[in-house]
Amino acid sequence: MVAITGNYYAAYSAQKITPGQRARSTFLNVVMPLLKAAVPRFQNNQQVQGFAVEISHHIMGKVMGVSMERPENLMVFLPRSGALKLLAAKDDTARQAALLQGQVFLNAQPISIWLNDAVPPPPASSDTADTPSDPAPAGTETTSTPPAALKPKEPAPPPPRDTSTQALADVQLSNQPIVDRIVKELDSQAHFVAYAPPKFVAFRQGIYLELSLNSDLPASAAGSRYKLAATAFDDHIAHLIRPLLAYFKDEKEFDGMAFSTNIHVAGKSTGSASEAVEFFFPLSSLRCYEKYDCTGQQLLDAGAVLINGERVALDLQLAEGGSSH
Repeated sequence: MVAITGNYYAAYSAQKITPGQRARSTFLNVVMPLLKAAVPRFQNNQQVQGFAVEISHHIMGKVMGVSMERPENLMVFLPRSGALKLLAAKDDTARQAALLQGQVFLNAQPISIWLNDAVPPPPASSDTADTPSDPAPAGTETTSTPPAALKPKEPAPPPPRDTSTQALADVQLSNQPIVDRIVKELDSQAHFVAYAPPKFVAFRQGIYLELSLNSDLPASAAGSRYKLAATAFDDHIAHLIRPLLAYFKDEKEFDGMAFSTNIHVAGKSTGSASEAVEFFFPLSSLRCYEKYDCTGQQLLDAGAVLINGERVALDLQLAEGGSSH
């Protein structure tokens, strides 16, 4: 079996988009292109009996009235014959038949993907499929599922944030006086990297204010990279959040803040003790933390943490307790 895994950096609204619609969207936008690339390479290999594609996308919901984002995993398995039929199909009916040969799971729960996005008909019993159905008794009414065209349309999503080079430059120019004040007034506390001044960057279809820092930790913080990242957040990054947010009120031009820090442990040589950690936090979650309505762990869960360029899940209690994940 050929197994493919990956991350799809898209976030769906849990309130507006159903699990089936999320599964269908990720299947069409990610799984199908992957199958089109992978299946032809193995179609003549009789040892390959099937294809399994697991993709992690994100869903957005609310906790205590605050928007939170969490991952959701879609897994699609197709036997070899089903995968070949899916790619050879000329219309949605044939593609649907091929897809039904496999299995689909959303967060480990079985789910069906309907390519026409219509309500599927009830399955026919195998022993009555070829038998004409009896007419409805007198006095009863028969109903049919309304066509998809008659279903009320969902409101169009808001237009995506413009993250072009020009848009980033415009936001930088508009906020440069505030950025300069931040560097001047918070440098002694933040330890900004002199050669990398704060700048606005694109991340996950949003604009984030990225601040490059140095986190100098005591020798007692030595341990796994997860422990170093957790300690840097608790002892350094977390203390900067409220002072930084005080410079911005009702900000609409950008979507979050990113803290990019180089971690150094006292008593260790630079090469052996340095870790590069990036924390990306949406503004809504930062405001929640600012008001003491969210914990540091909730803030981490709502954002994204990268260690040396790789995304990780960071549990503060486990990491600082010595677990190495």
